[in-house]
Amino acid sequence: MRRRLERGLVRAHAAREMGVTREALTAWEAGREPPDHFWPRIVGFLGYDPSIEAQTMGGRLAAARRRLGLSAKAFATAVRCHREAIGSWERNISQPTGEHAKRLAIFLCSGGPVDALLFSELLALSKLPSWPTANLLAPHLTRL
Repeated sequence: MRRRLERGLVRAHAAREMGVTREALTAWEAGREPPDHFWPRIVGFLGYDPSIEAQTMGGRLAAARRRLGLSAKAFATAVRCHREAIGSWERNISQPTGEHAKRLAIFLCSGGPVDALLFSELLALSKLPSWPTANLLAPHLTRL
């Protein structure tokens, strides 16, 4: 809401700019969690990710997925794993390993900037040699 007010926008204009309904924006400003596919619009409008910084690898993975606007099912399809695995990783029940960790790291980097800490965690779990991979993907890394 602060960003909307700083720009002097009423809800209807901000909602139109974001491509959402006024009712949806009202609900989000009141604390309701927006659906995953709206996160790229929210981040684009605000200029930053308003999520609380995740303290776990699972939380960082969930935040990265939301920033891409993907449901757990769509994310699982993109990295060729089961939706249940995504949920398990995001809730810190288990961690991706080997090929899954490698696919996650590569997919996340292909979608734009990725959290450097999350990338390094996935790289370690993938058992890939770190220097060639990190040098190849370094332009995509950022601290979000």
